[in-house]
Amino acid sequence: MVTKRLFGMVGGRQVNAYTLRGGRLEVTVINYGASIQSIKFCGRELVLGYDAVDGYVTTTNYFGATIGRVANRISGGKFTLGGRQYSLDLNDCGKNFLHGGSKGYDKRVFYGEDNGEEVMFTLLSKDGDQGMPGNLVLKVVYAIEGDALKVTYAADTSAETIFNPTNHLFFNLSGTNRSVLGTEVRINARAYTPIDNNSVPTGEIADVGGTPFDFTEFKEIGRDIALQDAQIAIASGGYDHNFALDGEYAASAKSDGVRLDVYTDMPGLQFYTANFLNNVRLRGGVYSARSAFCLEPQYFPDAINKPDFKKPIIDSGRTHRHYIKYSFSSEE
Repeated sequence: MVTKRLFGMVGGRQVNAYTLRGGRLEVTVINYGASIQSIKFCGRELVLGYDAVDGYVTTTNYFGATIGRVANRISGGKFTLGGRQYSLDLNDCGKNFLHGGSKGYDKRVFYGEDNGEEVMFTLLSKDGDQGMPGNLVLKVVYAIEGDALKVTYAADTSAETIFNPTNHLFFNLSGTNRSVLGTEVRINARAYTPIDNNSVPTGEIADVGGTPFDFTEFKEIGRDIALQDAQIAIASGGYDHNFALDGEYAASAKSDGVRLDVYTDMPGLQFYTANFLNNVRLRGGVYSARSAFCLEPQYFPDAINKPDFKKPIIDSGRTHRHYIKYSFSSEE
């Protein structure tokens, strides 16, 4: 079941909130940024967000937003496709292209509609948008399946381009603003991609064994953060790294009686421990570093420029699809 209400206005355009209910889930999405504003499981709020649209307009933290056209970083804001070099917005400290640019999909008003069971948001991203080639039509569909939220991305392009969507949900399974360092996480990956001092992958795909990046079995997020590890130090004392997934089951997290399982058809997963949250006032209180975590399915960061990474290249003539599924359950 879907209900709809006015959430606010942006630039003279109406932003609506659509609430989906099914199983033990209640999920609210808004057409600004095609964002997930709320996920409640058995009545407990599990994600960070704002209660008014103004927060989403001004934030630089991407809370629950659809990220695109390309998630994560492109080094130097440059890539070559079809023999032509493209230059992009350097919105990451003037060094890299990050999360779709300074006016990525998180800052757009999508067209929203629902059929009573699911919600679909549509956006036309024109040729040259943030420097990207090709007119791209993106459809983001939200649907509840039992106690799971499924997000489907469908893109059609007029020309060869790159496309790497994700959602930037910030989770705190306790339903509070306390630290998540005690949350247990498992990531279905035997390898990760180390980063340089600009947080861009070096191109290496490294074994997690014997490192703080070994989440092949459940462990507390904070267990290995205190280790003197150069990769942890680059990410400001936490995790902000891509993992090379070993299948469509991507990761799990559990805390305070709630378990989250994430599934996807994308090859990578960015694990981020909210290292740069700095006393941000949100629904439910003030949030600081490591008071939330993100599990963001994606192609590897800077894949278009790294020879050994699978490329997020799409072409015209067919619809390209990806999905993310967030499944929730109770833990005794």
